[in-house]
Amino acid sequence: SSGINAEYGVIESADVVLSYEDLVRNHVNKFTEDARNHIRVSELRERVLNWERTIAPVLELEETAAPYDICDYSRRLIGRLAGSGEERLELEKLVEGGGDKGEV
Repeated sequence: SSGINAEYGVIESADVVLSYEDLVRNHVNKFTEDARNHIRVSELRERVLNWERTIAPVLELEETAAPYDICDYSRRLIGRLAGSGEERLELEKLVEGGGDKGEV
């Protein structure tokens, strides 16, 4: 039979008898475990928030930028190379001004 003996702080069941001390110890252990889990979740939440603060401006810039068209970009590069009048042109000079918008 199961029962709680409130007078002595003992929980009795067919297989388990917990003293008040054991019951408190179990609750303290559970509380400690929950606190550790909360700290882990809090640390993860902080890392996610930091990542969001870092990535948000990049995503906003990406949304406002013109779509990247490799064919258009290559035509502009070839046109710039042909219009330079030089036989050789440094890659840095060829793509100079390209920046993040893909301009040539």
